[in-house]
Amino acid sequence: MSIFIAQAELNTLQEAALHSKFYSVSQALAATKPDTTERAAALASLDTIKRTIAARRFKGPGF
Repeated sequence: MSIFIAQAELNTLQEAALHSKFYSVSQALAATKPDTTERAAALASLDTIKRTIAARRFKGPGF
């Protein structure tokens, strides 16, 4: 099972949902074997989620 999350999928999520997705992908990552495409996809997805959360925090609440 490959875990790849595209930026477009994350754009509509609230920050709490992003944190939940980060946790889920982290758990899936822990179950992957080294040097597999599933591990690479999970790592890429975690990076995408982290960047999305950071961008939202930098942007602020948007009043």
